Amino acid sequence: MHLSNHCNLNCFGCPHFSQVAQPKFPTLQTYEKDIQALSEITQGFINKIQLMGGEPLLNPNCKDYFAIMRKHFPNVLIWHFASKAKSRVLGILQRKYHRNTPNKVSHKDRLGRNTENLQRTRCGFKVFMDSDKKQKVMAKMILNPKGNSNPFQSFIGCTLNQCAQLYEGKLYPCTFTAYIEHFNKHFSQNLQITSLDFIDIHKPNLAYQEILNFMAKPLPFCRYCDTMKWQHIGEWKDSKKDISEYLE
Repeated sequence: MHLSNHCNLNCFGCPHFSQVAQPKFPTLQTYEKDIQALSEITQGFINKIQLMGGEPLLNPNCKDYFAIMRKHFPNVLIWHFASKAKSRVLGILQRKYHRNTPNKVSHKDRLGRNTENLQRTRCGFKVFMDSDKKQKVMAKMILNPKGNSNPFQSFIGCTLNQCAQLYEGKLYPCTFTAYIEHFNKHFSQNLQITSLDFIDIHKPNLAYQEILNFMAKPLPFCRYCDTMKWQHIGEWKDSKKDISEYLE
């Protein structure tokens, strides 16, 4: 789930289209309605939920979304992907869920202190630190605006369909289907989403098995992807916000 559609970074060919997205946050009321519905449908049998974006910490009420998620999914592993200050992420988690008021420490020591405190709690977490020894690499994920790709071949070659997205009450199989509105608006395109490309989680009598079956097969939107031509392109680089980042 996105807590924010836009981002403070500017990544080449972002698969969430966050580099061209306008600021947009889900309301807490709509968010809780969706999370409650998902919890009831799945009976909590989800292994991992990712609260992401965009940049999640651009949402001024970030911690409240965490609290709502934990309320309805008390035993699920919650991941939070953020590019801003890591110590702030850990501080939010610690203060919100464990009633521990961290001592005032220097900025230098805050990350280590919060990490130690979280290790003594039930709050699972993992911090991915930047390293000069690691090279940040990127992939170019090619779209086909003509919509004449083979949906089955696109689906079996896709890496995005391993990350289902819950967006505005609908479950999408990947980030491209969920956030294509940003691509269409910025680049004046018309890659269409049909009613067969998502599941409305507020649909009466929706069964969990229906969701699982839906996620396991190609959909009409797959004709817009050319996954057989997706490729790694080397080091991370800035986006020029040009449509060529998504074309062959």
